Amino acid sequence: MTRTTKIMFGIWGNVPAFDLCFKTALGANSRRSVYTMLNDQALQDVYALYAKPQNRCYLDAARKYTLTFPGNSCRARYPIAKLIDMYGFKHGAHLKGKNVD
Repeated sequence: MTRTTKIMFGIWGNVPAFDLCFKTALGANSRRSVYTMLNDQALQDVYALYAKPQNRCYLDAARKYTLTFPGNSCRARYPIAKLIDMYGFKHGAHLKGKNVD
């Protein structure tokens, strides 16, 4: 499932990549702890993660980032799936005790 969702994420940006860290974060947020396939229940759990008021506030605020390159900066709008993926990866890594900074 990880490879498939990474390809879907990279091409269309429509689902977060279901890697080990993301699945850990998603499991901590839902009643299920194991995600073996991308199905309706997994997508409903992703939506529930996004719909939580504290997460939604954070993700909506993070939709615009300023990218700075030497001598140039621009505003970028990330798709919500990218923000959910970043949040889930960092939160899952934290839960697993990994340092990803």
